[in-house]
Amino acid sequence: MKCEKCNHENSEYDIICENCGSPLNIEKNIELKLKYNNKQRAIDIDEIEIEDTEAVFEDTKKKVSKVLIVVFFFLIILFIIFGFNIYKDYNSSDVLNKYETFIENNSIGIIYIGDDEKANKYLEDCSLEYEYNYLYINQNDITNFKKNKIRERLKLDKINNTVVILNKKKMIDFYHNFNNDKIEDITAFLQEKKILPNKIGVAQEVIMEFENSLKSEDPIILYYSTVDTEGIRNNEKIIKMFCDNYSINYSFIDGNYLTEKQQLRLFQKIDYNNIQDEIIIIIDDSKVLDTIDESKDNNKEYFALFSSYGIIDSTSANSIKMINFDQTKALINNNQKNVILFTSDNCINCDEVKPIIGKISLQNEFKIYQYNISKNDINTPKYLNKLGLKEEYISTPLVIISENGKIVDYITGVSDKKMYEDTFKEWGIIR
Repeated sequence: MKCEKCNHENSEYDIICENCGSPLNIEKNIELKLKYNNKQRAIDIDEIEIEDTEAVFEDTKKKVSKVLIVVFFFLIILFIIFGFNIYKDYNSSDVLNKYETFIENNSIGIIYIGDDEKANKYLEDCSLEYEYNYLYINQNDITNFKKNKIRERLKLDKINNTVVILNKKKMIDFYHNFNNDKIEDITAFLQEKKILPNKIGVAQEVIMEFENSLKSEDPIILYYSTVDTEGIRNNEKIIKMFCDNYSINYSFIDGNYLTEKQQLRLFQKIDYNNIQDEIIIIIDDSKVLDTIDESKDNNKEYFALFSSYGIIDSTSANSIKMINFDQTKALINNNQKNVILFTSDNCINCDEVKPIIGKISLQNEFKIYQYNISKNDINTPKYLNKLGLKEEYISTPLVIISENGKIVDYITGVSDKKMYEDTFKEWGIIR
């Protein structure tokens, strides 16, 4: 059958031109029509549209390009992931090597395996202040394979956000049940295990104060304690007040800010190999004169102790001028304010008062006079009584302030330096 489009002679059985592919008009082919028994075809040949092969090719090309782009980006992502895993594995090996080296140390060490930078910074700062070795392993920078190696070595079920304590190449304890406040929980855990002291924050300052005191050329009293009870706090107040009264340099060393290791090192400096809960250290001219491992019951005992080492300034007591009874009456009766100290024989309290008020007189450049009432002297008490001083207040030591034949103020017994200073200021004797 001839093609109406290109005139090519096709077989009588063809329905499409072999040359150009155009549909043949089979209605004109009687033999073919009889072959199909005049049945209507499912598709009308005239309705067949010939697809543009060039357009099909271009469309296919675009689809292939899109697929290739997707595949290309997918391969890049795979390469990045693969490269990151290689880098992470390399870092993991480095971390694992640091870990292996760290655990070979015989001293106290802390390992923190986690991802909390605040906790890491806290533990790192504490390691500098409280002198323990420290290693931080960021759990995000290590592969699970390497992490499991560390976990198996430590014999733990898990190691995420875990603080481990090591000593002498062995794990002695661990903690990973952190609540909302990691820092508070870590602190409590390390305090319980004696890695951190009972108080946090100023260990290096305490150590420096202790060491500087040992170098002092002037007399100084150190009171060291790790006991936090009302009795100990009261002892500290008594010793401090005593030192203030006699102008003795004083320092309180709170051992609660120090670890046991730090405490032991300080005690070795004063030839102690064991840590004491409480100790008084007497220092002069950069030397430890004595160490007393228990506090005294009263000021008299401290006075006797420190006097025996020449710690209490005797020159201040010597600055007080001795006078007789007639001179005493003359001072009381003149128109100036005068300070007179009445003492008696064998009066221990009198010895305690003299260095206190003597120091005040030296510091403020005014005179203090002393009259000693002998054992059989009855005239002086009577005289003081006539001046308005009641008999019950006439006992030694007695400090009076007189002016124009009157006693304007007085202090009986031993008082602290502040009371004497306040009284002298009130009457304009010192500023």
